[in-house]
Amino acid sequence: MFVLRRVLAGLTLISLLAPGCAKDACDGEILSRAVTATSSVPREQRTELMSQALLEACTSADAPLPPSLRAALTAVREYDPWSAFPVVVRAIHDDPSLWLQACSRGTGAFNAVKWSDKAALHLARACGTERLSFATEGDFARAAPLGTLVAVLAWPWLSEKGTDKTRAHSVAVALMAGE
Repeated sequence: MFVLRRVLAGLTLISLLAPGCAKDACDGEILSRAVTATSSVPREQRTELMSQALLEACTSADAPLPPSLRAALTAVREYDPWSAFPVVVRAIHDDPSLWLQACSRGTGAFNAVKWSDKAALHLARACGTERLSFATEGDFARAAPLGTLVAVLAWPWLSEKGTDKTRAHSVAVALMAGE
């Protein structure tokens, strides 16, 4: 936990020194450093690290984080994974527009998921995420449900407005690696 707080404190300092860039809605330097930092923190802290980085890097007034994504990232940062999951699902239900861009079955995908150790893979299949091309079936098979939920939610906005596709891919995969 000490390592994660030190990494997050470093991201905060970076974000204060380099606010969101003009071209993309997110500061690419902050996101790149956070993706690199995920390799030095325990797996269960990676979704939290990337959520914090997105909240700090994506501050553009021209293309702000969508409300459901902001709520999801904030929940991941403030709660343990078991408590954050229903908060993220509620944020998606309250504002499903972003989720509908990523998940072809919409919120109905939640009913199709077999909640087991492969829930992330079942969620990806229920949403038809292969058409988004940001992660492989193997990535989803190794991912945790909360990280997958946030990555799928984030992908449409992140890849279109947030940053370039290569960095968006790295951020999404890093979000999935957690828990």
